[in-house]
Amino acid sequence: MFWEALPYYLSIGMSADEYWNASAFLAKSYREAYKLKVRQANEQMWLQGQYIYAGLVSVFSDVFGKKGGKKAEYPKEPYDLGLLTDAEKAEKAKREREKIIASLTAWKKAWDKRQHKSGETR
Repeated sequence: MFWEALPYYLSIGMSADEYWNASAFLAKSYREAYKLKVRQANEQMWLQGQYIYAGLVSVFSDVFGKKGGKKAEYPKEPYDLGLLTDAEKAEKAKREREKIIASLTAWKKAWDKRQHKSGETR
């Protein structure tokens, strides 16, 4: 009965001596550590799939996209996994704000130009 579980615990890194002589809480810790390791490997494979998907989308949008249409681009920097330092987060937020401001400024200029052409000035 107890010996039937031994191969499982050996496969997740627990030695036979630990299995037979150590506390049952150690076996539980090995199980939990193994679950975390499997989850981490799964997340790494999923992230790799995201990078492969981004690469394929960028290639296929170049090949099969409309002429003059917007092309998908491969990410210029790694995906944010929540591991950035505070300084890096602040710099990224600053760049995003600058992009939004530039976009809104361009939109306002285009709006003003259309309004001026149509004769509707304020």
